[in-house]
Amino acid sequence: MEGVPTRPGFFSCAPIALFFPRDNEIQSWRHVLDRPIELEGLGVKGVPGNDGKFTSRDQLVTVLTSVIYTCSVGHASVNFKRYDEYAFPMNHPSLLKRAPPTDKSGKTERDILDALYPPKAQLSMILVSKILSERTTRPLGDFEVDYVYDPPEV
Repeated sequence: MEGVPTRPGFFSCAPIALFFPRDNEIQSWRHVLDRPIELEGLGVKGVPGNDGKFTSRDQLVTVLTSVIYTCSVGHASVNFKRYDEYAFPMNHPSLLKRAPPTDKSGKTERDILDALYPPKAQLSMILVSKILSERTTRPLGDFEVDYVYDPPEV
């Protein structure tokens, strides 16, 4: 499609050409992005556009790419490694019976063990982190159902 950005690093822009700039819902969403939280907006700083509106497809593509990346790759990068991080309670205890140390004074092994919950409770947290680390979704772009229906796009 003529005028649709196809730069590397951006997802397919063809659907955007169908809806932008005629779709008021996209412009309303853009306005909510940078509206202050106090005014029931999201308070996102630095959103491309002018006067609360996207003025080009490139701006919309940039925002959508950032949102999709954050919600997929960004989420996966912190979520799928939970088991690796939390499976050894001494490394990253999920539960403590007392406040964590606030000073650099030496602690004994007994001090550390007394702060930890019993192994059975720790095992429950290890199992939770294992479950949360499992990949139970399809890869990005591999959808079971195509929810977008627009005859020009099909």
